[in-house]
Amino acid sequence: MQLLNKWIKENVEVSLNKNNSIILPKWIRMKNDIIPGQEVIVSTHSGEIYIKRKLNESLENQMIISSRGSLWIPVEIRNRVKVESGTSFEVYTNDKKELKLVPVIKNIEKINN
Repeated sequence: MQLLNKWIKENVEVSLNKNNSIILPKWIRMKNDIIPGQEVIVSTHSGEIYIKRKLNESLENQMIISSRGSLWIPVEIRNRVKVESGTSFEVYTNDKKELKLVPVIKNIEKINN
């Protein structure tokens, strides 16, 4: 029997900067065993961005965490999730030490137009 992976909303938001990167706070990186120089896999599903540590070879998008905790989000991921510079994300974590970034919609008018 497989247990469902429960996502926990963290009390933090991150934003996509003008360089199309996000900075993961140090406490989030420490909690999830993500260290500078480490390769992570960035993927998307249902309008959300997923980040997980690279444990073996993969054909998925692989990025490296910078010394400041910065992570570049590839253009194909940004296009699929329909985000741009300035977009904020809620951060979720799970017991597999994966991250889920959910775009925050701040302007309801944009949805209705």
